[in-house]
Amino acid sequence: LVNSPYYLNADVVIESGVTLIIENGARIYLNDSHLIKCNGHIISGCNEFVASSSSIPARGIDETQFVYFYGGEGIMMQGSGFGHFCNTQFDAMKSALIDDSDNTATFVDHCWFRQTNKALQLKSTGTHYIRHSVFDEIYDSVITGTDVVIDNCRFDTFYKLFANTPSNIMFRNSELVNCQSVCFEVYASQNSEFHNNLVMSAEQGLVIKTDETSMFKVSSNTFMNCRDFAVESYHRLTVFENNVFDGNMHALFADENKFTLINNTFINNRGLAAEIQLDADVDALIEGNLFANNGGDACT
Repeated sequence: LVNSPYYLNADVVIESGVTLIIENGARIYLNDSHLIKCNGHIISGCNEFVASSSSIPARGIDETQFVYFYGGEGIMMQGSGFGHFCNTQFDAMKSALIDDSDNTATFVDHCWFRQTNKALQLKSTGTHYIRHSVFDEIYDSVITGTDVVIDNCRFDTFYKLFANTPSNIMFRNSELVNCQSVCFEVYASQNSEFHNNLVMSAEQGLVIKTDETSMFKVSSNTFMNCRDFAVESYHRLTVFENNVFDGNMHALFADENKFTLINNTFINNRGLAAEIQLDADVDALIEGNLFANNGGDACT
């Protein structure tokens, strides 16, 4: 921090067994063609966890309390490397965080990603935690860890968020707004959930493609003003419960072998409220749903 700001005109390598601690208030500028390669442990902004609130942080930061990265290719965890990032802003980077390491985890808490091409490329088979963070004007993010937890985040003005995991995805308490493609496309192989999120003003909201042995639960979400289907599900065991679909072009498309639709609200959707394709011997539970002022059929 004493010598901040730092200008990096070459790749920086953190060797295995080495821990780099970046203190709050440090400012690091990377040349466009260079990155930080971490084979050890990088801890950014976690020395004083000033953003102790559990809510989504507001835009704008106090530069004395955050670490600031600007430009460059990004930060790459590789080999046995792993990272903890708190109170950190990533600005105008090609790929802010890249995890291509061997079965390690990435922790992101109270961070701000702004005007980056790919905010997250988390490709290791570890568990990834992304919490209380803002993603502003990004292109996309790709997450393929064994377990993924996204909680209390805001994604605003972005192209797509994609997750492909052999295990669990927990996506909760977040906002996804102004998406130019699919807000969240997910491939999961074990029980997962999309809970208590706001999806608004997107081309498409949620696309689910998972195997036939796991349950995907979509509960207590609000889907508003999507320009195509708010939700498309190509799954074998999906539960929709206590969701609100309001003002979308179409609300729900589901192609299922086993299906639950209970206590959802479909209002003011301009096209189909719910298009459901079920096999002849399907086990389906549809009850307690409200359909009002929609342009298309309630269920087909």
